[in-house]
Amino acid sequence: MARPLTSEGDEEVVGSKGVIKRVEFVRLIAKALYSLGYKKSGAHLEEESGIPLHSSVVTLFMQQILDGNWDGSVDTLKKIGLSDENITKSASFMILEQKFLNF
Repeated sequence: MARPLTSEGDEEVVGSKGVIKRVEFVRLIAKALYSLGYKKSGAHLEEESGIPLHSSVVTLFMQQILDGNWDGSVDTLKKIGLSDENITKSASFMILEQKFLNF
Protein backbone atom coordinates (compact mmCIF):
# COMPACT_ATOMS: atom_id res chain seq x y z
CA MET A 1 0.00 0.00 0.00
CA ALA A 2 1.23 3.49 -0.81
CA ARG A 3 2.45 5.32 2.23
CA PRO A 4 2.68 9.11 2.42
CA LEU A 5 6.14 10.60 2.74
CA THR A 6 7.36 14.18 2.91
CA SER A 7 9.74 15.47 0.28
CA GLU A 8 12.31 18.23 0.64
CA GLY A 9 9.88 20.85 -0.66
CA ASP A 10 7.38 19.85 2.03
CA GLU A 11 5.08 18.50 -0.70
CA GLU A 12 3.49 15.16 0.11
CA VAL A 13 4.46 12.20 -2.02
CA VAL A 14 3.44 8.54 -2.02
CA GLY A 15 5.26 5.31 -2.70
CA SER A 16 8.35 3.72 -1.27
CA LYS A 17 10.65 5.78 -3.53
CA GLY A 18 8.77 9.03 -2.91
CA VAL A 19 8.57 10.09 -6.54
CA ILE A 20 4.80 10.33 -6.99
CA LYS A 21 3.09 13.52 -5.85
CA ARG A 22 0.02 12.77 -3.74
CA VAL A 23 -2.09 15.42 -5.48
CA GLU A 24 -1.34 14.07 -8.95
CA PHE A 25 -1.89 10.48 -7.79
CA VAL A 26 -5.34 11.31 -6.39
CA ARG A 27 -6.25 13.25 -9.55
CA LEU A 28 -5.19 10.30 -11.70
CA ILE A 29 -7.37 7.90 -9.71
CA ALA A 30 -10.34 10.31 -9.79
CA LYS A 31 -9.99 10.74 -13.57
CA ALA A 32 -9.89 6.97 -14.00
CA LEU A 33 -13.02 6.56 -11.87
CA TYR A 34 -14.89 9.18 -13.89
CA SER A 35 -13.78 7.68 -17.21
CA LEU A 36 -15.02 4.26 -16.09
CA GLY A 37 -18.42 5.75 -15.24
CA TYR A 38 -18.02 5.78 -11.45
CA LYS A 39 -19.14 9.39 -11.01
CA LYS A 40 -20.17 9.03 -7.36
CA SER A 41 -16.90 7.35 -6.44
CA GLY A 42 -14.86 10.00 -8.25
CA ALA A 43 -16.82 12.79 -6.56
CA HIS A 44 -16.46 11.10 -3.18
CA LEU A 45 -12.70 10.79 -3.67
CA GLU A 46 -12.46 14.49 -4.54
CA GLU A 47 -14.54 15.42 -1.50
CA GLU A 48 -12.77 13.13 0.96
CA SER A 49 -9.25 13.98 -0.19
CA GLY A 50 -9.95 17.69 -0.60
CA ILE A 51 -8.22 17.53 -3.97
CA PRO A 52 -10.35 18.64 -6.93
CA LEU A 53 -9.82 16.94 -10.28
CA HIS A 54 -9.44 20.34 -11.97
CA SER A 55 -8.25 23.67 -10.62
CA SER A 56 -10.86 26.42 -10.28
CA VAL A 57 -9.54 28.27 -13.34
CA VAL A 58 -9.78 25.12 -15.50
CA THR A 59 -13.31 24.47 -14.25
CA LEU A 60 -14.24 28.06 -15.13
CA PHE A 61 -12.69 27.66 -18.59
CA MET A 62 -14.64 24.47 -19.29
CA GLN A 63 -17.90 26.08 -18.18
CA GLN A 64 -17.27 29.12 -20.38
CA ILE A 65 -16.73 26.83 -23.38
CA LEU A 66 -19.95 24.95 -22.64
CA ASP A 67 -21.85 28.24 -22.25
CA GLY A 68 -20.46 29.65 -25.50
CA ASN A 69 -18.68 32.50 -23.70
CA TRP A 70 -15.94 32.61 -26.32
CA ASP A 71 -14.25 35.90 -25.38
CA GLY A 72 -14.25 35.01 -21.69
CA SER A 73 -12.83 31.56 -22.40
CA VAL A 74 -9.94 33.04 -24.40
CA ASP A 75 -9.13 35.35 -21.48
CA THR A 76 -9.35 32.48 -19.00
CA LEU A 77 -7.18 30.29 -21.23
CA LYS A 78 -4.37 32.82 -20.86
CA LYS A 79 -4.73 32.63 -17.06
CA ILE A 80 -4.30 28.85 -17.02
CA GLY A 81 -0.59 29.36 -17.64
CA LEU A 82 0.27 26.71 -20.19
CA SER A 83 4.02 26.38 -20.64
CA ASP A 84 3.87 26.18 -24.45
CA GLU A 85 2.71 29.44 -26.05
CA ASN A 86 1.92 27.59 -29.31
CA ILE A 87 -0.70 25.49 -27.54
CA THR A 88 -2.32 28.62 -26.12
CA LYS A 89 -2.37 30.23 -29.58
CA SER A 90 -3.80 27.11 -31.22
CA ALA A 91 -6.50 26.75 -28.58
CA SER A 92 -7.38 30.44 -28.86
CA PHE A 93 -7.68 30.07 -32.63
CA MET A 94 -10.03 27.08 -32.26
CA ILE A 95 -12.18 28.96 -29.75
CA LEU A 96 -12.45 32.01 -31.99
CA GLU A 97 -13.13 29.76 -34.98
CA GLN A 98 -16.06 28.28 -33.07
CA LYS A 99 -17.26 31.78 -32.24
CA PHE A 100 -17.19 32.64 -35.96
CA LEU A 101 -19.04 29.44 -36.88
CA ASN A 102 -21.77 30.23 -34.34
CA PHE A 103 -22.36 33.59 -36.03
